[in-house]
Amino acid sequence: GALAIIGGGEEIHLEFPALAPVQPGYERYFVLDFRGYAKDMDLYTEHGETIAPLPSNLSLDTAALAHRDRLHERYNVRFQAGR
Repeated sequence: GALAIIGGGEEIHLEFPALAPVQPGYERYFVLDFRGYAKDMDLYTEHGETIAPLPSNLSLDTAALAHRDRLHERYNVRFQAGR
């Protein structure tokens, strides 16, 4: 239920254990499936000047909500100032 806030030009770095070599004649593909939403500063976007309110999955139990909140507090802390 946690969200990663990603700005334009940012990257995601993934690491995972090495896999067995690909057999001759075969190819390996990796698929990264993202689910999210976009928010901009369009005239018709409510609260477009902030990232809040973040969408929330209301079906999460109390423990999952607490874990999500800890992740948000730890990782969603960047501030980008204007002039």
